[in-house]
Amino acid sequence: MKLRERTQRKFMDFFEEKAQMHQGEPFELAYSEIQRETGAASVTLKRAIHALVEDQVLEVEPGRNSRYGKFHYLGQQAEQEQPAEDEEVSQDQATAGESSPAESIWADESREVLGTAEQELEGSDRKGAGQAQAKAHINADAGTSAEETSQVEQGMDAEGRAASLPEDGAKIVPAPEPAPYEAAELRKDVEELAGVTSHLWRRVRHQEATIALLQERLAELEDKIYKR
Repeated sequence: MKLRERTQRKFMDFFEEKAQMHQGEPFELAYSEIQRETGAASVTLKRAIHALVEDQVLEVEPGRNSRYGKFHYLGQQAEQEQPAEDEEVSQDQATAGESSPAESIWADESREVLGTAEQELEGSDRKGAGQAQAKAHINADAGTSAEETSQVEQGMDAEGRAASLPEDGAKIVPAPEPAPYEAAELRKDVEELAGVTSHLWRRVRHQEATIALLQERLAELEDKIYKR
């Protein structure tokens, strides 16, 4: 699932600021520090890093341990490479616009075939319209009342609501509206599901905060072992 533009922009600004602090060189950061400064959950952090790597804006390598990562921000390089790619695309489009004589002849023949097909379609549409008018006259002769005919012409059903009509003039009966008690029950079910979802979301956020604290403690222990 793709991130929202505002969330992705926040992570790009963060890594750009860190890259400027390290003068464009690769730098090492703890994932917990990124999570703390951006205020994002661990799941959002993973998705954001994955999205930036896919967009070739960021390079990620393993750090000193499992809780650290080595990052290299490529945003400025990508912006410099973009104009060259746009120039190549414009050159390709200009080359594609120059057609050979054989291609022009084939295009003329294609336009002739399309014009013939459009004329045939217009003739079939006029024929279908004539058949629809004939059916309408037959229905009127069979005993259609003036009131029903006016309702059909205005696209209205017996209760005064708009009804969709197909090409042959037959009226489609609209679907019945739900009863009031059914709507109330549906509304109640939706409210209950919204409450359960909100409760589960709070539990997930609490568990993510606990996991982040445990990860920081584990990183500190790994640093002590690494120094020894």
